[in-house]
Order: sequence, then structure tokens, then C-alpha cells
Amino acid sequence: MNPNQAGQDRHVDAQPPPSRIPPPAGDAHGSGPALPPDPAAAAKHERRLRNGAEALPTRVPWRAVIAFVAIAVIAGWAVCLPLWFAGGLEAVDPIMMQLLLIALMFTPTLAALVVVFLIQRPKRPVSLLGLRVRPIGRTILITAIAWVAPPLLVVGGVLLASAIGAAPIDLTLEAFRQSYVANLAALGQPDEVVAQVEALPAGVLAATMLGQTLTLGVLLSSLPAFGEELGWRGWLLPALRPLGTWPAIVISCVVWGLWHAPIILLGYNFQDRGPLGLLMMIGFCLAVGLFVSWVRLRSASVYPAAIAHGSINATTGAVWVVMVGDVSVVDPIVGLVGWTLWVPFIVLAALLVLIGQFRRQPLPGLSLAESAMALQRAASDPVVDPGADSGADHPAT
Repeated sequence: MNPNQAGQDRHVDAQPPPSRIPPPAGDAHGSGPALPPDPAAAAKHERRLRNGAEALPTRVPWRAVIAFVAIAVIAGWAVCLPLWFAGGLEAVDPIMMQLLLIALMFTPTLAALVVVFLIQRPKRPVSLLGLRVRPIGRTILITAIAWVAPPLLVVGGVLLASAIGAAPIDLTLEAFRQSYVANLAALGQPDEVVAQVEALPAGVLAATMLGQTLTLGVLLSSLPAFGEELGWRGWLLPALRPLGTWPAIVISCVVWGLWHAPIILLGYNFQDRGPLGLLMMIGFCLAVGLFVSWVRLRSASVYPAAIAHGSINATTGAVWVVMVGDVSVVDPIVGLVGWTLWVPFIVLAALLVLIGQFRRQPLPGLSLAESAMALQRAASDPVVDPGADSGADHPAT
């Protein structure tokens, strides 16, 4: 929502004095939605506003936050222990490696479910975790942005890396076609299949592969990405939101980056087994996390954030289409997931800040105008904080 003062940063579900309630914005064409004339409909509308105002914490539930981080980190290391005992990433069967990575991605979900249902026990866990999709039009729009924007940003990062000589690219796509055919032969595909693929124009082959990546690839990548997002943006980001938008985003993204330590310290992504690789991962999470966090806050739903995360993973995994030779020739500190990829995400975040998008944060299930009205109701009739550590007043339902 838009505060009265430009640049003002206020928690959307805080209880400000009525004189400082921001005016309805964004989703309304007038002064806000009129109450339904029918008494039953009016009562239902009032319940929606009250439920929205009660959905998110108005103070940081520190006990739950500490428990969440501890569970996610400990479970993450436990999942990755086979990689360490085996002696590294290269020593593990590729299928086992993928299974372990998927299991790792669901440890934030485990942590979120534990703290929500065993520590907080709120009235509305679905809203607290960002699992609502209404208003459906808003969710669809933000999901579409979350799907389409990452490929464009990744392309921008690849072009920047190429411009400074850090990631040589081949726009003829012949290197990709040769590599693809060689991989098919190495996988034991029949000679006639290899010959058919080899006969295809490089552009057709690349377009087919990219089309699959940007459709089915994003969907498949979003499933394990949901395992992370339900924890990081579904629960942790809103839990820290009483600190302010930017402290919540930065802290949640730094924790997200540090959580990757079990695999980053084995050389994953940055081929560096020391502090540099971990620092690079934190930088990557901060840069892309700006966009994913905006998607979550603007939609009040975790599903678009999962799509954004899946789109980033799928797209960064497909940039080898335009690479000259193997992607190992790319400097991992600069190209692919290095700093050249961060720049487009940071630029986009800056543009979103300039047009006030980070201030437009609706409550779960409500439009921006309804959210302003719900906050006004909450200011005059305070409710029990759903983010409190004790669940005695709010058994889970």
C-alpha cells in the first residue's frame, strides 16, 4: 500500500494510529471498497477484514525465528552428511546427488511447519505461511511476472559477463549443438537418434530446448523450490517484517545464503571450498532475493515466490546453450551465478523501489484497499498477535 509520506516504510499489519492510516491505493478506483448492503454480506466482509488484520505478526516472534533457523540449518547439514563422508560432490552418484539436493531444499519447509504448529499454533496457519491465492487476479499477475522476469534478467547477466570477457558465448549455437549431440552419444542413445538430432539446425535445437526449459523446466524446478520458499519467504520474511521491509529482506536472504554452506563449502556453484564461495552465495541470495521477496510481499502469497525461485534455477541451468564449450570455462565468481548475474536483479529492485512497489504490501486474502481498511479496524480494535510465541490463545485449526 502507499503511505501518505513518500518513502515511509511501515509494517502492513502493524496497528498505526487512525490518523496515520495510509489511504487505499492500487486496487481501488475510489476511496475504497464499499461495504455490501446486505447485513449478512456486510458481516462476512467485516470478518474478512478482521481475519486479514490478524493474519500476520505485529512483532517478531524471536523464539520461533531462532527455532526455525536452528532446525533448517541442522537438518540441512544432516541431509548433506553423505556428500561429506563420500569425499565431495564428484564422489557421489548423480542421481543420489539430485535426491540429496531435493531433500535439502525441503528442510526450510520442515522448519516452518515445526515452528508454526508446535510453537506458534496460530488460528490461521494457511495465512501465516502465505498459502492463500486470493485475490486470484493479483496472484496470477504476480506469478506471470515471477515466471517471465528471471529469464530476461539471466540473459542480461550473461550478456554482461560476455561483454567483459568472463563468459564467452557463441550466438551461432554450433558449440551447443556439438555438445548436445556428444552428450546423447555418451548416454548411449541409438545411433539413428543421434544422427537425427545432429541433422537439426542449431537454432531449432536450441529453441526446442529453451522452450522446454521455460515451460516444463520452470514447473518442475518450482516444486523443490517451493520446499525452500515455504520456509524463507512463506514464513521467515513475514515473521521478520515488523523490523521493516529492508531489514526483513536482508536478514532472511543472508540466512538463506548461509544455509547453503553444506554444499557451497564442497565447491558447489563457485568451485571454491572456502569462505569466498560462501560469501559469493550470500551475495547471490541477496541479489535475487530482492526480486523473490518483492514477489512474496506484493502478492501476499508464497506460490509466486516458488515460481520465481524455480524460474531462476531453471534458467541459470540452461545458459550453457550459448556458451563456447563447457560451462567450466566460465569464471564462477564473475559469470553465471557470479556478480554479473546479480546486477540485473539489483537494477530491477531499484526500479521497483523508485515506483513504490516495495511499499505495496497487501494482507493475505485482501486487496490493497481492503488491507488499509483492515488496518484501520485493527487500530481501533487491537487483536491478539498471531506471531506470538505462545499458542495458548490460538490453537491450530
